Amino acid sequence: MADRNNTSQPETLPEKQRTCRRCGTCCRKGGPCLHLEDLELVESGKLPIHHLFTIRKGEPARDNIRNRICYAGEDIIKIRSRKGVTACLFYNSADHACEAYSFRPLECRVLKCWDNTEIINIYENQRLSRKDILDGSPKLWELVTVHQETCDYENIGQAVKEKDMDTVAYLLSYDRAYRDLVVEKGLLEAAVLDFFFGLPLSVTIKRFGVQ
Repeated sequence: MADRNNTSQPETLPEKQRTCRRCGTCCRKGGPCLHLEDLELVESGKLPIHHLFTIRKGEPARDNIRNRICYAGEDIIKIRSRKGVTACLFYNSADHACEAYSFRPLECRVLKCWDNTEIINIYENQRLSRKDILDGSPKLWELVTVHQETCDYENIGQAVKEKDMDTVAYLLSYDRAYRDLVVEKGLLEAAVLDFFFGLPLSVTIKRFGVQ
């Protein structure tokens, strides 16, 4: 993805530099964030829940626009990466092509590596949230809120800041047990847990410097 501080004037670039070269650089950095405009793609099943994951509010995560780790100011819904790599799930590396091109999300449609103006303008606006997607499903939303009450990143950050490892251990245990329980009771399938509850704390806690 283009650098946020890129000052190149796209209209002065040669024509061949103002078209997609299908190099795959942007796709290999991971899936896009979803916006309200993409809600229909989720509701229609074109982007099924098990292809998505949530970066929860307060979670440290890489911001490809700023090119640094930032704390999420709100829930961010993203398309998963392919297993074992950072590339977007829909990126076909053999053909340098997008397997979801006909219904690609907003960020993919506006991204131009030679001119980052448009994606910067929409990047943090009208992002899709778990609540938007689960509207009309109060029982499913309740599963999210119960987990969030305990595993809020504010609680996690505070425990780490105070070096309260007993609380950190409890939160890790609670997160793992809660995920196991909802699957055991048949409330959710394992494949959708990262959308409903974000990535496991056992993964994200390392970003707080905890091993």
